[in-house]
Amino acid sequence: MGRVLSLYLPTWSIDLARRRQRSRRAGTNDDQRDAASPMAIVLVATDHDRQVVARCCGQATAKGVRCGMTLTHARALLGEVPVRVEPLDEPRDEQSLLYLGRWAWRFTPRVAIDPPDGLLLDITGCQRLFGGDRRLGESVLRALRPMHIRAKAAIGPTIGAAWAVARYGKEPLTVLGDEDLRGVLSALPIQALRVDLATAEALAEIAIDRIEQVLALPRADVVVRFGPQLLRRLDQALGRAEEHVEPIRYRPPVLVRREFAGPVKNIEAVLAATQQLMGDLCEKLQKREAGVRVLVLELHRIDAERIDALVNLSHPSRDARHLWTLIRPRLEKVNLGFGVEVITLTVRRMGTVAHRQHSCFADDAACVAAEDSEAVGQMVDRLADRMGTDRVCGIEPVATHLPQRAFAQQPIATERRAGADHDCVDSLNIDRPSVLFERPQPIEVTLMYPDGPVVGLREGGAFRRMVSTVGPERISSEWWRRKSETGTSQHQTGDRDYFKVQDEGGRWLWIYREAGSGRWFMHGQWA
Repeated sequence: MGRVLSLYLPTWSIDLARRRQRSRRAGTNDDQRDAASPMAIVLVATDHDRQVVARCCGQATAKGVRCGMTLTHARALLGEVPVRVEPLDEPRDEQSLLYLGRWAWRFTPRVAIDPPDGLLLDITGCQRLFGGDRRLGESVLRALRPMHIRAKAAIGPTIGAAWAVARYGKEPLTVLGDEDLRGVLSALPIQALRVDLATAEALAEIAIDRIEQVLALPRADVVVRFGPQLLRRLDQALGRAEEHVEPIRYRPPVLVRREFAGPVKNIEAVLAATQQLMGDLCEKLQKREAGVRVLVLELHRIDAERIDALVNLSHPSRDARHLWTLIRPRLEKVNLGFGVEVITLTVRRMGTVAHRQHSCFADDAACVAAEDSEAVGQMVDRLADRMGTDRVCGIEPVATHLPQRAFAQQPIATERRAGADHDCVDSLNIDRPSVLFERPQPIEVTLMYPDGPVVGLREGGAFRRMVSTVGPERISSEWWRRKSETGTSQHQTGDRDYFKVQDEGGRWLWIYREAGSGRWFMHGQWA
């Protein structure tokens, strides 16, 4: 038998780690907040217009929360325990498992996805590189800690045994030998055999809830009453039946290579060869329906170390002319030494390029918009190439309802995950002023009657008459953030009632009234 490492990665833990990573990109302190006040994590799904628990953390499980119960019932069981409720996103969680599976290639070349919350690593022969099974398992768990993923692992001779102990064992890491299988599996519940819910419920009706009780039953009777699945899973766990998984296939990177017959010292020849390779690279990318995000140029010299030139792009591109304008300035500055023997272009990171319908009409709105977007992207790439990728930033939406925290700056060359911040897309459709003041300006407001429309305001001694009022819109503070984390100068510290008002000159202003003090401020205007 070989050796299999089953890694249990709770879905709620992966979801929390992903959101922490996103909060760090936005410049918030969610790590410190969660460490200061640990909360129960509950992931919910919608079932017939009801929110039901789909996944929950160990703290919620200890309080009696179970998958399938309503969110209202779960809140009642948790009582005063702070709870963080997030929607379950199965496609995104499966994509995260795929990323973690590729990450696990550093331990073994054979890694399989075990949805919805696990990885299977075939470590046969690889444990010798780490000093044994236990040390390899400890290395895996240690590498996951910086990601804030609370994982459990089990190593055994069969997939079924490792899977069962990883999820239903008590220790974070368990190493099983061939002689330990029957004794360890006997004490585990029936669900550890990976049987379906109907089989587990049928066994529970006759008071069978542990594997040792199934082992005591006659095999023929088990097949007749519960079907062949139960025995097949039992045999797979005990090593009596084979079980295979489909590992993640390594997809080689897209690259083109030119090897000269001898060292080339002529820069014009190197430029011509590189430009030709660029065209070949774009043809390969077109077959994959992809574009370059990160491109690496390698020059192998005979008398010195290899030269690497890195190019970051703000959006995927397979335009050979655009890529050549970014590579050529780097090539012209290279010291060829006694000659270059090999030129290699490698796509380190790529992204999907959407198909575009070309039109013979110049006024086609879709074609014009696509061409404008591509032209803007190429301009941004050139600016980033000259000024540095960290100095050219774009605006990224943040999932918050506070206007001063709704966007964050991010380097334009940073790749965004598919569907990132999808929960804040709707907030972009809300009417917000084009100019937002860094510090709200205090004003005096005249109302037609208490809590009525605004008829005038005084700013800096000048009185303005208002002709139109829209509102109020109540925006509450982020109560879970401490003032020491956010500061009172930049972040909201209380509930506010916002109004959109228009003065006699036609200018629209965005003003608000503090719910607690009743003071009025001007926060922005529509330019």
